[in-house]
Amino acid sequence: MDKFGILHVCSIKYRKGDGMVNVIPEHVKNQNRYADTVLINLQNKRFELDTIPSFNYGDYKRYGLKTLLQGIQIDIVVIHGIYQPNIIKFWKRHIKDKIPYVVIPHGAMSYGLQKKGYIKKTIFNHLFSYHMCRNSAGIQFLSEDEKRNSKKSFYRHCFVQSNGIYLPKQHKEFSKQKKEFDIRILYIGRYDEYHKGLDLLLLACCAEQDFMRNHHIYIDMYGRFEDSDINKVKTFVDLKRLNDIIKLHDGVYGRHKENKFLECDYFIHTSRLEGMPMSILEAFSYGIPVLVTDKTNAGCDVKKYKNGFVEKTSIEGIRSLLHDAVDHLDALEEMSAYSLKCAKQYDWNTVAKKTVEKYKQLSTAQV
Repeated sequence: MDKFGILHVCSIKYRKGDGMVNVIPEHVKNQNRYADTVLINLQNKRFELDTIPSFNYGDYKRYGLKTLLQGIQIDIVVIHGIYQPNIIKFWKRHIKDKIPYVVIPHGAMSYGLQKKGYIKKTIFNHLFSYHMCRNSAGIQFLSEDEKRNSKKSFYRHCFVQSNGIYLPKQHKEFSKQKKEFDIRILYIGRYDEYHKGLDLLLLACCAEQDFMRNHHIYIDMYGRFEDSDINKVKTFVDLKRLNDIIKLHDGVYGRHKENKFLECDYFIHTSRLEGMPMSILEAFSYGIPVLVTDKTNAGCDVKKYKNGFVEKTSIEGIRSLLHDAVDHLDALEEMSAYSLKCAKQYDWNTVAKKTVEKYKQLSTAQV
């Protein structure tokens, strides 16, 4: 019996460290254990996926979709993103009214992101996005929080299937005794003031700088130095003389990133807009307690597993997170164990199997 066929379609430019750049190929590779998967990126970047068919925009324009998919059965299409013109054109030409499809917005339906560029998005929504999303077999949210925080007018049918992670061999080990030394807090992500809430984080640290120094709290931030907002972040840290408690670093990858997770005491994420941040899932997998704001869309897990703290996405909320970190040092070992427990549900093999099963249901359902 032939495997179930899944075509993933995205339109992303390659930037090392970007969430969608990293996570979409992983969905394709891991779902290939349970289905025949294909990836088309409607940009110049072609993702190398070993024996899995992977094409870029040049391939599509040169040969056409029919030739690229010759001999490959496609039962459902998975569309990543809703605001890329190339995606809309592809959908109208090849997918609309022809084959069941799922849309993964990757946080784009959130109320916060809808406010950013409100006029342009409103026009785009009424012309294209609403129709594409409402006529899909389902909208796939990456977390219950993303589903709850997303604009309901986009969809009739929705479900939750998350991103996944590879569980590392090593994880953080904490002493049972209360720490009496530096408290290392780690941030890994883009230097994006609004999206990642770094403006709120920096203002909270400014307000709590004496508290941080008195309790030896240090935040190490890792992101690409070519990110658009890095100069704003550097200028603020310099102007407010926070250099001793906030250290800015270039992007970190591979073994070096693993070491940073193993060296920290907490992982912090203060985003205004997210689907399900891979960096938080990675923190879980290393047994790191987390400090997150509610708009990161990881709050449900943190509250359920008690592996960190969740506060409002605000300056006051982040100030509270810093105090939570100090007040619960004697619970680090316990929270670490809960993070490892939480991470097991996100193992890529488990996630991929459940996702393919859901796609099979949707492909045959009457929408």
